[in-house]
Amino acid sequence: MVFLLEGTVETYVVRDGVERVFATLEPRAMIGELAVLGEAPRAASVRVVEQATVLKWSDQGFRRLLLRIPRLSR
Repeated sequence: MVFLLEGTVETYVVRDGVERVFATLEPRAMIGELAVLGEAPRAASVRVVEQATVLKWSDQGFRRLLLRIPRLSR
């Protein structure tokens, strides 16, 4: 799980040789939280569009953070 502090990233998939961009994310976006919470495999890839800085949490670290600060889970 990462939190985008600076920059811009895109989420995308490639299926049958065709690339599809799902979203362009800007600072304050969370990336990968659903995979952590639902223990599902990732659904898309992420690439940097504009130089980015992120804050990264492990699965367990992110879950602990949500338990400590319940309003984050909303």
